[in-house]
Amino acid sequence: MLRLDEQIKKDVIDQLYWDSRVDASNINVKVDQGRVTLTGTVPTYFANSSAVNSVWAVEGVKDLNNQLEIKYPQSIVRPTDNEVEAKVENRIMDSPDIGIQDININVDAGWVKLEGSVDTYWKRIYVEDIISKLNGVRGIENKLTVVPSEDYLDKNIADKVSSALERNMYVNENKINVKVEDGVVTLSGKLRNQRAIQEAFESAYHTIGVKDVDDQFLLAS
Repeated sequence: MLRLDEQIKKDVIDQLYWDSRVDASNINVKVDQGRVTLTGTVPTYFANSSAVNSVWAVEGVKDLNNQLEIKYPQSIVRPTDNEVEAKVENRIMDSPDIGIQDININVDAGWVKLEGSVDTYWKRIYVEDIISKLNGVRGIENKLTVVPSEDYLDKNIADKVSSALERNMYVNENKINVKVEDGVVTLSGKLRNQRAIQEAFESAYHTIGVKDVDDQFLLAS
């Protein structure tokens, strides 16, 4: 059922105020034909990413333009770039799931730039996730590349991704096209909501041998 913009806007606002990770008091919401635009400020990068995730959970949202800016409260002492860099490095090194990787870190005005390589695609995503919650991080530029520890045939990768999609209760694998070229997985098709798209995306990036994922999904009307 097609939802009116007014209904979507109300649900988005209610969702943001419901989410205890997000301070929605300074967030403005605009909806045009199901396309949501967020403006205003949030106190942390984690609150920013949490707001995005919450909005995508609302039925009827077709697209999201996130223009939120991070404005630290006066009560929070903002760390220096050197302190943020040390925090990021320690957080990555302390994670037993990541292991020894070739990651270079540079911080400029709170923006963290990650360069180097990891051996699986999910680690590229995971690194960004664990440092997003650190005090002082205002944004992340993730330029990590994936260099698998061994070679994998594209056909084998495609078969593993397709099997994972088939097992996933949230997606209809018959509506998803999977193409793999030199380890890069391209997913396309029309899915019902953002949850299904995210589940399909995760089915791809958790698969061994995947170097990158190109999400070309469309939301079904």
